[in-house]
Amino acid sequence: MRCCKIANQGIKGNSNWDDPIGAIPVTPTSFEEMVRRLKLSEKEYRSSIPLREWAQKHKDSKRLARLFRQKSIEFP
Repeated sequence: MRCCKIANQGIKGNSNWDDPIGAIPVTPTSFEEMVRRLKLSEKEYRSSIPLREWAQKHKDSKRLARLFRQKSIEFP
């Protein structure tokens, strides 16, 4: 019978679709990495020339613009 062949073929697709993917690692943003490299405190963000130069170089990043708005830092 045709219906029996379909039933015996098994289920196609990803059998793990409902399994949890596990912990997603939290990684620092490039801004946070730069701040850590420069050893800056939040108070020093605005006055740091190396951070300002880095921000100018990465000014087209939408993430960076949003982050600067959140921290109330003037965006280059």
